[in-house]
Amino acid sequence: MHKAFARQLRRTLGIEDDAQLAAFLAAAGELAARPETAPGLARGLTGLGEAFARIAATYDQYDRDLDLRTRSLELSSEELLTANAKLQTELKRRELAIHSLRDTARTLQREVGLEGNLDADD
Repeated sequence: MHKAFARQLRRTLGIEDDAQLAAFLAAAGELAARPETAPGLARGLTGLGEAFARIAATYDQYDRDLDLRTRSLELSSEELLTANAKLQTELKRRELAIHSLRDTARTLQREVGLEGNLDADD
């Protein structure tokens, strides 16, 4: 039984484990089978087992969906971190290339006698 669903059953119905749940559902079925039980109540009591099973299945599906989303986010995060690292590496390479080109331009300016000064932003 799902932990959250079991906790809710303990709090609301006093059911502690699967054995007590089975006994509760059996008692509900016996009560539903009595001739003096109103038909609407009998249908409700008879459907408790299926309702509980569907609720438990919903909790299980939620957990699977949550795990899937968590894994998806982890993969996306890893991909983004990898892409960011590549971008940072590329930026460093470009900055080095620009620095090297700037140094070369300054050297060429001096060789041809130009007095221009290349600032860092030029």
